[in-house]
Amino acid sequence: MTRSFIRNLIVQTIANVTGEDIDEILEADNIEVDSRDWEQIFGRIESTLDLTSGEMLSTGRTIDIDTLADAIFGRLRSGQAAVR
Repeated sequence: MTRSFIRNLIVQTIANVTGEDIDEILEADNIEVDSRDWEQIFGRIESTLDLTSGEMLSTGRTIDIDTLADAIFGRLRSGQAAVR
C-alpha cells in the first residue's frame, strides 16, 4: 500500500463524511470537523486499513492530511497496528 493511496483514502473519506468538495479539501492546509464527523472519518479509515489510529480519543478536531498519511504509512510499513 502506497502513501499516495493512503492520502487519497483520507481525502475521499473526509469528502464522503463531510460532503465537502475534494478540491476544497486538497486546497486546505488543515481540515476542521465537528466531533461527529471526526468519529466517522477515523472509524472508516481504521476499519478500511484494519488499524487503530488513536485519534478517536483525541480532543483536537483538525486533520492535517499529509501528517496523517505519513503516520499511517509509516506504521503500516513497519507492521505496527497502532498509529499514534
